[in-house]
Amino acid sequence: MRSLAILLILGAEPALADIARQGVACDAVTAAPGCLGATALFGFDPTGGMVVLGDRLRLAGIDRRDGADRMVILDLSLPDGEVLAVVPLVGDVPLGSTSEFAPDGSVLLVAPHLDWSKITEDALLPQTVLAFDAWGKPIGRAEGLGVTALVDAFGENRLRFGAGRVTLALPDLGDEAQVVVDLAKGLVVDGPVVDGAWLYQYVFDRDRGWHQGDVVAEARYSRDGSPSAVLLRGAEALVLGGVPGVYDREFSQPVLSPDGGSLAVLQLAEGAPGPILLALRLPEGGEVWRGVVAEAKDRPVLYRWSAGGDLVTLQPHPVLTGTGTLIVYRPGP
Repeated sequence: MRSLAILLILGAEPALADIARQGVACDAVTAAPGCLGATALFGFDPTGGMVVLGDRLRLAGIDRRDGADRMVILDLSLPDGEVLAVVPLVGDVPLGSTSEFAPDGSVLLVAPHLDWSKITEDALLPQTVLAFDAWGKPIGRAEGLGVTALVDAFGENRLRFGAGRVTLALPDLGDEAQVVVDLAKGLVVDGPVVDGAWLYQYVFDRDRGWHQGDVVAEARYSRDGSPSAVLLRGAEALVLGGVPGVYDREFSQPVLSPDGGSLAVLQLAEGAPGPILLALRLPEGGEVWRGVVAEAKDRPVLYRWSAGGDLVTLQPHPVLTGTGTLIVYRPGP
């Protein structure tokens, strides 16, 4: 009920600013089949936070329209892209940040980017995370090396929210290993002994995945002469097998649908016109849809599934900062 109240309040606020947008024809922005609607967004740079809430999409990003850049929460209607709300985050929020929503959209975590040039195996930097509610009000913060591991898990559906805390399980370090952040107190209140060695290996040398219930969709990159692949751990199924001798193809950003019956994953390959977004039916892994998506340095494609089986993507403009295209697809049967 709380998330429903949030949606009603945000949608009813009359004084909120509007992001410039323009509806575009599907065939003008994509050759991929099944496009239900497309909208060009101007003056909005996403920072990674993205969640589908019924018939609305909630994004976190930077409003760049009038020169006074600010971090905001943006709500859009699906699939027509109508702007429902723009909520500024209160306080001094660094624009160079990454972000993650709670699954119900009620909490937004924002983490300022680290200076990667200063990170080595023996000198990891503690990370800071800021927490906001759906109205943009600050509700907490925390800092430390445990938070560095928590921020590294953004985009993998691994964080658990509740009672003013965010929890990250670390199964590779033991059945009970976890980092628990108390947002109100600003403390990492539980977790393993943190030192640079284990954290460096854990953060920088691991496969990425999407965690949902007992199943993990995992994109394994090429290492030790083995090709990349996409697997379902928990269901013990190979979704996309690598080709022996072919090492120029990688998979990344697997995302499961809410019912667990579909998987979207990005395929990168030399010679391809751009990153290829694939939609697969599970557990057999049969491909039902594919499309080439826009490529832009340091601005990845974002995508999530709706409960109704639509694939919602936000694709950056390959040249213009602050311009992207929201496209809603209905992949094949």
